[in-house]
Amino acid sequence: MYSMCGGGTGGHLVIIKAVKEQIENTPLVYIGSTKGQDRKWFKKDDNFQKSYFLDTRGVVNQGFLGKIKSLYMLLESHSKSKKNLKREWCKGGIFCWRILISSHCIC
Repeated sequence: MYSMCGGGTGGHLVIIKAVKEQIENTPLVYIGSTKGQDRKWFKKDDNFQKSYFLDTRGVVNQGFLGKIKSLYMLLESHSKSKKNLKREWCKGGIFCWRILISSHCIC
């Protein structure tokens, strides 16, 4: 089992979808956010064995206190994700996020 994570905007989710289609016979878990487009794209996607949607939000376009709250939410969700990944026996992950202007994926 492998995990996939990335989201917020459609551009990041397109990458997750494209990679998922290339490894279609591989058992996958998706971890995304309750905010953004994540649930609309992957909540009912049968190609994922399981999907988790965590209470997070982006740090970009937030004021100072909003950034602090967003970072706290991310740290809290990180702990939940680790527990979920251990429970699902994930061997590795594919993560897609945005740094500055370009998208990045790590396997």
